[in-house]
Amino acid sequence: MPNRSADSRALSAWLRRMPGLGALPFNTAPRRLYRVADLYNGRDPQNPGSWQDSFDNRVYRWTLGPDGKPRKLSLHETMVERLHDTGIGQAIARFIDKPKGKAVGFMGGHDVRRDDPAFRAVALLARTLRRAGTSIVTGGGPGLMEAANFGAFMAPFRDTAFNDAVARLIQNPDPADRAGWIASACDVRTRLLERWNASEDPKGWSLGIPTWYYGSEPPNLFASHSGKYFFNSVREDGLISVCDGGIVFGAGSAGTVQEVFQDANLNFYRDKGAPAAPMVLMGTAFWNPRANAKTKSANDPAPKPVYPLLAALSKQAAAPFDDALLLSDDVDAIAAFIKSFGIARKAKVMAPRLHKKGRIALAM
Repeated sequence: MPNRSADSRALSAWLRRMPGLGALPFNTAPRRLYRVADLYNGRDPQNPGSWQDSFDNRVYRWTLGPDGKPRKLSLHETMVERLHDTGIGQAIARFIDKPKGKAVGFMGGHDVRRDDPAFRAVALLARTLRRAGTSIVTGGGPGLMEAANFGAFMAPFRDTAFNDAVARLIQNPDPADRAGWIASACDVRTRLLERWNASEDPKGWSLGIPTWYYGSEPPNLFASHSGKYFFNSVREDGLISVCDGGIVFGAGSAGTVQEVFQDANLNFYRDKGAPAAPMVLMGTAFWNPRANAKTKSANDPAPKPVYPLLAALSKQAAAPFDDALLLSDDVDAIAAFIKSFGIARKAKVMAPRLHKKGRIALAM
């Protein structure tokens, strides 16, 4: 039999000898997930604009060409990005495999403001689920992704602290105001952790899985752990597959709609006899506008009639998953619905990327 341990050591030694690694702004073989202190290393609290000097933004700039758009990579640059993403995939697997409870994902619009009622609703739902022992997973960015990571972050704290934190965040509500958006998040972290870049209470841990492909959107500061990828296609596939406890979809645009049907695909083609994972569409007027036309307000984003199609698709599956679908705005009802599902879904279509526990092992 081959000596895998010796092979692994030889491969590691070869990687360390690769020329040019010192010129890269990132580690090609990360052994752990990024923390807030890592991603925002280089930020000066006295200078709001210094977030642009952070590790995260330096790496993003490395991916761009002179025109400010993603540049064409050489073969060697593609290789080092792939190596990095392989290490991140393995780090995500180790994080998910720890006894943190089932992982529930939150997807939704990256441009949702902090003063939007949906932001608070998603934060309350994520906080409730995290307090019940559920792991919270998001795309790691702003908007409703930040809301879910923020809710998990606030799980160890009292309601008064939650309300105070929301009030501070909405002083800089717009994610497009990068400096203010980051500064107010750092203010909340400082008040609760004593330092903005301090480690979070494990009871408030959550996972963000962002990508430098959308690097113009800085990662939110409430995901305790971040598995940031270069390749968005790998990141999207992994993000959906790790959510074995279901996914909550808030209002969003094309990216969120794509994620809805990626998730539906796993339920549609799941193993015979395997339970479906819950899919919650949070926002009745948004996801089912015809049936809820009277409840739509002038401030709602452009609705997406996804729910009727999703329900029809469920009925066409060899094993329908109607009972795994919920369209609701009620935070308590959604939390109870998700908690009622106790067994992880396993899907044949994901087998090449899953290890024996049905979770992502290597996102490559």
